[in-house]
Amino acid sequence: MTGKSAPSEKTEKTFIKGLALGGHGALPAAVDTRDGRIVRIRPLHLDWKYDRKQFNPWKIQRSGKTFEPSMKISPASF
Repeated sequence: MTGKSAPSEKTEKTFIKGLALGGHGALPAAVDTRDGRIVRIRPLHLDWKYDRKQFNPWKIQRSGKTFEPSMKISPASF
């Protein structure tokens, strides 16, 4: 026996969690983990699972510009 342990496989997972920052309501975010530790918190992009046409989002046209909702939900920053 050499005393060395076998190399462990890195386990990476992404969870969708509600994050409450500053005591206000929780917004969903993508939380990336590696070996059970948080490595990154990202905005939740809705188009990773859904097509924009499924949402049938609103669209406003005014003065030659078109306004429509974003396909991501960003956690609040204070």
